[in-house]
Amino acid sequence: MVDQATGGLGGRESRAATTVARHCPQENLDTLENRVLKDFLRLSIEEGRIYLRANERYGNTERIRLVNRYLALCRRHHRELYDLGISNPAHPVTPNYVLQQDARYQVIWRLP
Repeated sequence: MVDQATGGLGGRESRAATTVARHCPQENLDTLENRVLKDFLRLSIEEGRIYLRANERYGNTERIRLVNRYLALCRRHHRELYDLGISNPAHPVTPNYVLQQDARYQVIWRLP
């Protein structure tokens, strides 16, 4: 019979699993890159709203629909990062030292 309280583990195994879970490092998602992404999404939302207000007289054009879809996407991902506890970037933002060796990362930061 499976013990529902311990998920099928006996007493000794349950205590061992709890000890391992307590001492295993948790993944930290509050990285510089996620902070920068969250801030980029915030700025994109602000600029999208400004664009929509400035162009509301043109009605429901294809461009307005695209901007609205982009805003919805930005809002959704910003909310996800917020819910994950990603903080705002501290200024000045400096590049990740390890990732500076990656050519794709260098392009973003305009590194030599």
